[in-house]
Amino acid sequence: MSAKKPHLLTNPGGRIPLSEIIGRDEQCSRVWDWLERHSIYAPGERRVGKSCFLRKMEELTPDGWFVASDDLQGIYSTPEFAARIFEQTEEFLSKWNRVCERARRFWNALRPNRAGGFELRDIESSWKELLTSTLDDLVAHVERNNDQKLVFFWDEFPYMLQNVIRESDRGHRNAEELLDVLREYRQRHSCFRMMVTGSIGLHHVMRDLSSHRYPGRPFNDMVKHDLPPLERRHSGELAQRLLLGEEINVEAINECAVSIAEIANHIPYFIHQIVRKIKSSGIECDTESIRDLVSSTLLEENDPWELGHFRKRLKTYYGDQYKTVVAILDCVSTSTSPTEITAQVSAAGIDVVEEDVRDWLKLLVEDNYLCKNVNGVHDWKYSLVQEWWHYDRNLTLVRS
Repeated sequence: MSAKKPHLLTNPGGRIPLSEIIGRDEQCSRVWDWLERHSIYAPGERRVGKSCFLRKMEELTPDGWFVASDDLQGIYSTPEFAARIFEQTEEFLSKWNRVCERARRFWNALRPNRAGGFELRDIESSWKELLTSTLDDLVAHVERNNDQKLVFFWDEFPYMLQNVIRESDRGHRNAEELLDVLREYRQRHSCFRMMVTGSIGLHHVMRDLSSHRYPGRPFNDMVKHDLPPLERRHSGELAQRLLLGEEINVEAINECAVSIAEIANHIPYFIHQIVRKIKSSGIECDTESIRDLVSSTLLEENDPWELGHFRKRLKTYYGDQYKTVVAILDCVSTSTSPTEITAQVSAAGIDVVEEDVRDWLKLLVEDNYLCKNVNGVHDWKYSLVQEWWHYDRNLTLVRS
């Protein structure tokens, strides 16, 4: 008889203990196998569990790997990034009684009369030298240990790149130089790997850089692996363990757990939110009442599940084309082809041609708003987001 699994408490958006991260072990094992050969870019929708996945990856690190992990969302410049890597590397190498020899010599030569740590203004014009000397120190240590490899886990890497681009007049050039340096190390050192994640697609960053005549292809040596929601069996397990942990009175617990998982599109954050809402509302827990509770929550003006970012971020992604993209999303649920979508958008007074609509649809698939079925028809990727969008936009909801 298998051991009884412990009940869980809801914690939407909080730091989930490693023991409570469900359903990622097999996927982590596959990704570690891929890292033996390639660096990986792993985009995923906001709240799909990227940060938890990276923490689980680190917990399951195989023998022979050195892991350095960081959340880059709060970094706004390349000097700040270089300083962060230097500080991490010094801490990392200190475990083996080693120091950043090249990087420390560079720093001491730069500031011979100053002891102690960094001030970012000191490396504004020489951040690349600091970064490369730091990486040289780190790679040299790893290469001295035969059959060892190094991997950086960097969460929200595209977000940091956008920050860098906007940080100064030289932002585009700094981002380009950073990407070129990292690609060079991946190409030159077989022990050097990166796994980067982000809810902002790298394609938006590259489109911005290309508009400034950047010719590089800095990610063509990396494998793209979309981080999906949980598998059905794991999302149902999560919902059931949360229902038990919150001591919610429910007769058909298996049926209700499956319903919660499906309504949440198998995304852990929304499973936590739905169970917490059931607990706080005190409703009779059955599939119909759960469905009604979710719909009423999506109508709340204060947007308790923070779905408004799906609309707001479009302004950042698409700039002057924001209204066009919004109109396309408005039409997707009721139109079955780019031709019909183009006609509806044009009828709304927006000047657009079908070829442009096809391009927008491709981008919206990459941004996790839409998916494309085997018949070539576009639909919303997540029904929960679709339902919220229709309420938010005062549209008629068409459910499949």
